[in-house]
Amino acid sequence: MKKRMMCLCLCLCAMMHALPALAEDDALHVLNNRWFAVEAYQAQYPDRPVEVTNPEYDDNGIDTNLETLLRTTDWDVACIDTDDFSLQQLDEAGLLEDITGDFGEEAFYPAVRNAVTVSGRMLGVPTQAWCLGTAYTMYWLGEDTYGLSQRLGLTAGDEPHNYGELYALAEKYFSLDPEQRRGTYFLYNALEGNEASFLLSGFISQYAAEFADAEGHVDYDTDVFRDGVAQIEALAALLREHAKPLYEPGSTSLHMLVGDASNHPLGNTTPFYLGETPNVPMKLEVWVVRAGTDKRDAALDLIRATMAEGAPHFAPALYEDFDYDALRRASYDALIAGQIQQGEEQSVIDRLVSLRDAGDDSQYYSSEEIARYREHVAPYLTFPRCGWVASWSLATRYLDGALDLEGLIAALSE
Repeated sequence: MKKRMMCLCLCLCAMMHALPALAEDDALHVLNNRWFAVEAYQAQYPDRPVEVTNPEYDDNGIDTNLETLLRTTDWDVACIDTDDFSLQQLDEAGLLEDITGDFGEEAFYPAVRNAVTVSGRMLGVPTQAWCLGTAYTMYWLGEDTYGLSQRLGLTAGDEPHNYGELYALAEKYFSLDPEQRRGTYFLYNALEGNEASFLLSGFISQYAAEFADAEGHVDYDTDVFRDGVAQIEALAALLREHAKPLYEPGSTSLHMLVGDASNHPLGNTTPFYLGETPNVPMKLEVWVVRAGTDKRDAALDLIRATMAEGAPHFAPALYEDFDYDALRRASYDALIAGQIQQGEEQSVIDRLVSLRDAGDDSQYYSSEEIARYREHVAPYLTFPRCGWVASWSLATRYLDGALDLEGLIAALSE
């Protein structure tokens, strides 16, 4: 199955089309369609009927009734997130089909495999992975086309892993001669004037993910939390002190040292941890099959189609063993297909084809980035249940003075 999945080319530009109105008994019932799963499935099996039920969402984009739908409706295949649901509890309720052996689970990283396994049985298939905590892109690592590491005297040893180290790096950066810093800036969000909200919100999310107990409860009334808030405020003050960057003559652009990794674990990404040992809390998007469904084979086919659709993006974060070149080529194929659809000139298409065939990885994760993930991220993966935290709104209220530290702790605890 692993080779099948890795060798399938993506069709990221697949168009959504209307689902036919068919008899309920004939349809594959999909609960919580994600990542164009149904579209990918119907692209492969256009004659198979599908019915989709999606949960309702609140103003924060959080589903309000998915658990109820899981327990009360006749679905065949469903998508859930590990930070919201316990596979063990769903299994104890008799809801989940054992799919051990159907998806080559031995190829997953051990932590990923364990996250979807209960009592030795594989009960779900992970198709995406996202950082729950804080992750930053360190732009002086990797290719570093602007020469930031040389200009600023930075090496991989300067890579921060917590907010204290990030503050020390900022001090080192701002202690340099202004001309050495010209054309660069430390943190992207500082230019937008919301550096404090950005940093504190990220810290709160990181803390919740890292210190949630097995039931998702978090104790915020700790020295770790209080000290972390103090570190964030000190870093934000340092950034405000140096708020005006120095541009290159005639330029209006800046090269950043540190940027938001958008919760993605791959690339030149450095996950932060707050405890004494590395801990990279993440969430998995997991597809599950309903126990006893008479459409088991069709449900597995939908999961396979979804895996193929997202493989180039997420397989390197999920799989310890995969075909790198097949994924690199699939990523290029998707890019080429998109350019053709947009009517790009043939010379551009030909150049992309040439780069793909020459083994170029500039449009994909480099082998160095994947090696970095294997060494610095994969061994420390955890998948906590922590749910959603209103980190941005509460951080803003605290920084605006509407909440003091005790009020912030109380609001988070509620």
